[in-house]
Amino acid sequence: MYPHICDNCGKEHMVSSSTYCKLNDGRQKRSYCSRKCADESKHTGREIICDNCGKSFYRRQYHIDRQKNKSGLNFCCKECEADYKHNSHIETRICEVCGNEYECKKISSQRFCSIQCQGKWQSTRVGKMNPRYRRVETICKYCGKPYDAKRYKVEQGTTNYCSAECRQAYYRDVICKNDEFIELHRKCALDNLHNGKFSKTNSLPQQIVDNALNELGITFIREYPIKRYSIDNYLPDNNLMIEVMGDFWHYNPTRYEQNSSDKQSEKYIADKEKHDYVFKTFGIQILYLWEYDIEHDLEKCKKMILEYIENNGILDVYHSFNYCNDKQTYIPY
Repeated sequence: MYPHICDNCGKEHMVSSSTYCKLNDGRQKRSYCSRKCADESKHTGREIICDNCGKSFYRRQYHIDRQKNKSGLNFCCKECEADYKHNSHIETRICEVCGNEYECKKISSQRFCSIQCQGKWQSTRVGKMNPRYRRVETICKYCGKPYDAKRYKVEQGTTNYCSAECRQAYYRDVICKNDEFIELHRKCALDNLHNGKFSKTNSLPQQIVDNALNELGITFIREYPIKRYSIDNYLPDNNLMIEVMGDFWHYNPTRYEQNSSDKQSEKYIADKEKHDYVFKTFGIQILYLWEYDIEHDLEKCKKMILEYIENNGILDVYHSFNYCNDKQTYIPY
């Protein structure tokens, strides 16, 4: 037996002759006095402090170095690691409405503990109570009531009405009844009609009259423009005009009572104004062919057209319902 110093605790202990020879010739590098020292020599780590709970715990140097390459933090267990991550991203705040504490992420802009508290706060920031409210008061052009509008629209003069209803009512009651607007609208409609943007009126009575004129070999122009109005059929070779009249909309006095409809009354007045304008401007008496006569007695209508042309526009009657009728119905145009 030979004496030897323990490679772990430094205490002297006795080793066998074979072990002693192995230590001397390098075949064995270490020798320990006990099993405890042998186990302790295998511990390459050290005691470190948990970054969350502060407790001391053992960790191998390999794991210590590996952790340094990641976050540089050490935790004694997974619970401490999760708790540390939670506390590093979450903070406690005070609700601005109810004063209760609540948790939220540090990067969050949350100011309230619940949607209900947020709703109560937002209800105090509506309309003029909102510090970002920038509208100014102005007067509605139609009803005269004050209302708030965007400042730039007031400065540019692009806002005039407090609601869509007032805007529509102003256009209906004021602008649409202006003579200049009516004339401009009439001219625009006629231009669109003659430029092909609107399809020409092509009712059944109109088709029958067009076919009759073609059968008689009479040249005509459909929807002929005359400044404020449009003529259904203009005969360029004779400088005469024919209007095809629907019984209801143009008010056929032999079939409907006078003023039986507001629409009929309006159309009756418009037809008379058109007749007077054509006669005063061009000196032409218009020939009126009515729907009932066109559909039930086309030969009479053809006969009227031929007489109208042969007499250069001069007839005893100009409405088809009065032609060859002993009891004539009066109509002031």
